[in-house]
Amino acid sequence: MGINPAMKRHLELEIKTIQNAPRDADKLRKLLELKQRQKDEAMHIEDKQRLVTEIEILKLVLYLVCRKQQ
Repeated sequence: MGINPAMKRHLELEIKTIQNAPRDADKLRKLLELKQRQKDEAMHIEDKQRLVTEIEILKLVLYLVCRKQQ
């Protein structure tokens, strides 16, 4: 049984976002702000969906980075 192509793209984007995310909390916050602005300005649903996925993963990475620093 294979993975749905849409789900496969979603998972690949999550993995790519995790791999490329900065490991510095300040840089992550700035990147999150940028992605949020891009999402607010996006016109196409595909762009919004991609950005929502990236934002969710970046928030997770930020949480883990901040948790590790404590």
